[in-house]
Amino acid sequence: MIYLIEDKASRRIDYGWSDEKIASSSNVITLIDNIEGVRSLSCLETNDVVLFHESFYNTADYESKKTADMFKVELEYNSNSLHIAFFSGSKNLRTLDGNVCNIPPYVMYENLESFILHYKQGELDFRYLMFGENYEIEDKLRSAIDRINVADVGREKVQTNKNIL
Repeated sequence: MIYLIEDKASRRIDYGWSDEKIASSSNVITLIDNIEGVRSLSCLETNDVVLFHESFYNTADYESKKTADMFKVELEYNSNSLHIAFFSGSKNLRTLDGNVCNIPPYVMYENLESFILHYKQGELDFRYLMFGENYEIEDKLRSAIDRINVADVGREKVQTNKNIL
């Protein structure tokens, strides 16, 4: 199961994920938008995915913050067995460390449909969430950029081969 822990419906909806769209994949994704929902998550399993917006508990009262903080500690403690994506507006980079990734919200929502599709097929790969359906292009682009940077160090003009990819 994929658990989307998001405190702002407006952000989710602005990125194209209405309640109806979430409901259309309810057999795979569960929206948790309040502390009570977090309290109900007691038995996360190995192949579960948690998509956690880091501001989720910022506006909560003291007791709710304690619950959310305990949940976040539990996530970090179980990060070896769970798949966790932290998304926040303060994140500009996409990082993947084992089964924990960090991404900006617009990236997460933009690629969530592709990620869900592959998850339904038994393929749990955060690269679909981080880069979309054709994630392998990212590696080719990085490699091409590295080759160009190495080849053109100190030059005034950058020249590239059109067939670099």
